[in-house]
Amino acid sequence: MFVVPCAFAQDPYPALHRLESFDFKNRLLTKADLDRLNKEDNPMGDDEVASIVLLRGVVFGKHGRIFHEPKIQDFLKKRPWYRPDPKFSNAELNDTERKNIDLIREAESHNHWRIQPGDLRFWQTKRFDKKLSADQGYSIADLRIMQAEIEAIHGRTFPGEPLLQKYFDERYWYKPDPSYRASSLSKIERENLAALKTVEQKIRGTTFVPADVMTYADKPIPEKALHNLSLYELRVTRNAIYAMRGRRFKTPWLREYFANVEWYSPLPEGQNEKLTATDSENLKTIVKLEQRLHDDLTQKPIPHQRLTGLFVEDLRKLANEIPARHGKVFADRALRNYFSSLPWYKPNPRFTLKSLSKQEKENYEFLLLAAKNTTKQFAMEEG
Repeated sequence: MFVVPCAFAQDPYPALHRLESFDFKNRLLTKADLDRLNKEDNPMGDDEVASIVLLRGVVFGKHGRIFHEPKIQDFLKKRPWYRPDPKFSNAELNDTERKNIDLIREAESHNHWRIQPGDLRFWQTKRFDKKLSADQGYSIADLRIMQAEIEAIHGRTFPGEPLLQKYFDERYWYKPDPSYRASSLSKIERENLAALKTVEQKIRGTTFVPADVMTYADKPIPEKALHNLSLYELRVTRNAIYAMRGRRFKTPWLREYFANVEWYSPLPEGQNEKLTATDSENLKTIVKLEQRLHDDLTQKPIPHQRLTGLFVEDLRKLANEIPARHGKVFADRALRNYFSSLPWYKPNPRFTLKSLSKQEKENYEFLLLAAKNTTKQFAMEEG
């Protein structure tokens, strides 16, 4: 009697495996190809990776790309044709391959139960619906990447946020455009951007963003409205008051930030902004909070809840605020530009970590660890 061995389990990816030999360089995938993959994905369990996701891995994998997503990388490692190449660059992809990846990514976006990084190109003409809410498990990294993605689609660069810039430099579709301005966004894109910011605020428990200074142009900003903002956000908010009155910024990171703010209209060269009495009072409120947070870094342990919702770039700035107070000279260009713009910063080439007090060192190490952990999460976002 002949018995069929149980070891020969049914192939869960027959349609995907047929496409492994597809000529992505010279042919475009058809709707029928993608429909077969979707049918293959329907009966899958929660632990299985969708065929459409793995197909994206196949297109890149033909060039040796190494994925951060473990399940895609594990799949590629088992392919006899896969040769990992740490030097892979998106420049290796030709136009047809890029179009195929676009088709795959669009199909992926349709299958997502919530909007994810990498999906925003397919929402340029559609308003967000119920696929976006604060109770869907978004991380701050997810939300910041998606906010930036809306503008990166149009070529915005992020010189003040090197990790974010690196993220988009690694996207096959990204084309930096130094002439980008926020005014180039459509009404729908601006609404979607605002929706993402609202979800971020709900998760972080904040009620204020720098652009809100426009609402307080003629009335005091309540101090409690500024609670939960980071030092960096307080500094942006303070300078937003000057920007509201047309100041022309000489500091690189401020100039770059406000160049991408839709309402910002700088005064003619040589003309100074005129602050109102209300502006001056609001500046005092912000400076008082800045000073309090600034001093707490050296005098008190940092409570964990203070870091809730901070983006990796905010954590990097906050951590380096401590050695910056002692004059550390920064090799990192973004950090050097940021701290050089602050009036209290005095570079000291002789600085060493031994200059820090016990409390400062503990806070510094705690913040560096938080930044490192957040960087790992950020790196896992494939987009």
